[in-house]
Amino acid sequence: MSYMAGRLLGFDIRLALEDYATTLWSRRRREIYLLNPDVDRPLSVDNAVWPSFFRFPALISNGVAPHPLTTIQAEAEYIDHELWLDVSRMRRCFADSASNSSRGMEIGIELIARPDLTSDQFGSSILEKSTAPSELPTESKLLGYDVADASLLSGLSNCSYSDEERLTLGRKWSAKLNEHGLFADLDSALEYKKITDVRVAEHAPFWVFSLYHLSLARR
Repeated sequence: MSYMAGRLLGFDIRLALEDYATTLWSRRRREIYLLNPDVDRPLSVDNAVWPSFFRFPALISNGVAPHPLTTIQAEAEYIDHELWLDVSRMRRCFADSASNSSRGMEIGIELIARPDLTSDQFGSSILEKSTAPSELPTESKLLGYDVADASLLSGLSNCSYSDEERLTLGRKWSAKLNEHGLFADLDSALEYKKITDVRVAEHAPFWVFSLYHLSLARR
């Protein structure tokens, strides 16, 4: 395997787990989109799986209906690819807009790829952007690994499985997922990426992303 490294793409503040799991993830949706339907609160780099507090202009212009708690307008000059590039600006926007009862989880997303990967190869210009800070804070906690395309559409939890796929893939791969429905180890995620490239060829290539919890969201 060629050398792989984490490349920080950006940040977000996602809804508190207890605020979306019941309303967004019915049993039927779990059975269609999750390898393990019994995962209590699915996490993902994909904000259709794990909603953001922020309304991103690209989603609005594409007619995507936001989650009811997705109420804060993101500042266009500080975002790219539906991620914040500056964590301080993100926190300030959240603090200025959120109610006292708002709860959230700050996250950072890294792309796991060769250091020489170009934006053309990846399929997004976000690789050319700088983040502030340039590295994840030292207190960040790894939540797991997701498999998604360059637009952060998750091939793990937002591309429907046929009955046969749920049976065959679920039997092998659900045991490799953690309590968040993410891969617990990088090697499994990299192997599943290859399967997803074939299974969901219309969105290939897929990539592996690491998802981190930064700290409690600032109010």
